[in-house]
Amino acid sequence: MAKVLVVIPHDRFRDEEYLAVVDALKSSGHDFQIGSSHHTEAQGHFGLIVNPDVNVGFVEPGDYDAVIFIGGRGIEEYINESTVINLIRNFSYERKLIGAIGMAVELLVYAGIIVGKKITCDPGTISMVQSSGAYYTGKGVELDSNILTGDGVKSKDDFAKALVKALDYIDPKRGLR
Repeated sequence: MAKVLVVIPHDRFRDEEYLAVVDALKSSGHDFQIGSSHHTEAQGHFGLIVNPDVNVGFVEPGDYDAVIFIGGRGIEEYINESTVINLIRNFSYERKLIGAIGMAVELLVYAGIIVGKKITCDPGTISMVQSSGAYYTGKGVELDSNILTGDGVKSKDDFAKALVKALDYIDPKRGLR
């Protein structure tokens, strides 16, 4: 089974996106940990409280097969955070699965890893995605190579299903098949 890092903003992550991803990972049997910028309780937009397992500032890509970023207005805390942007770049360099849903797709833009890729995202991020050299598809969920993106809450369940399907094909020793 794959080992996944699910990264949430410490404040104002989208509860629904988080729950859909975590529920799908639990039911599929994949191992996962929750990462955030602090070890203290993280709070969702609608009040969901989550206790993160790891601080994303201390994550080594070699410890995981995939990283998934949950959206929400709180994602802003990671935009200028070099450790998070470098984490994304390192996962990309190692050809590991990188997922982002809703507003979290913006992080992939800042990391510079979506040039030439088919991407979907939150409507507020479309122009940023297009200006970064990616192809916005308008679909609810998009998987292009090792990058999985979702447009947000309305596609949370489809995103979670696509995530599990992609994880089922991961060979930890070789990356994506």
